[in-house]
Amino acid sequence: MEQGDTRVLRIAHALSACQVNIAHLRAPLESEELAGFVTALGPVNASADQAPGFVWRLQTEDGNATSVRAFEWDVKDSAGVIVYMSVWASIEQLAQWVYGPFHREVLRQRRAWFERADRSHSGHIGVERLVVASVGFTTQ
Repeated sequence: MEQGDTRVLRIAHALSACQVNIAHLRAPLESEELAGFVTALGPVNASADQAPGFVWRLQTEDGNATSVRAFEWDVKDSAGVIVYMSVWASIEQLAQWVYGPFHREVLRQRRAWFERADRSHSGHIGVERLVVASVGFTTQ
């Protein structure tokens, strides 16, 4: 491993919370119906980036992940599926940001922008493996 690789491994060992949201859009991102979401996206991402405990979030060169096509079935009549993934130093710090006044106000509007999920999933994945895999090697 190169020196940079060792640093990534040390960072990965310190991480403890990975959060993933998958949302089915009610309308295309360019639509008037989603204008409020699109307007809020930059400020919401900026507030996360500056929050205590924030480590990393999935994003493209556009500064967000709305163009990431994570699902092959997201075609035909679908308005789109978007994915948001972030890594935090602790579950507590993630919760403080998610349920803090700024994000909570935006979160209250989610039903206007996203289809209601027919089920939800929660669980634990190895954040070390996730982060290490994202730079092209594993620890095993």
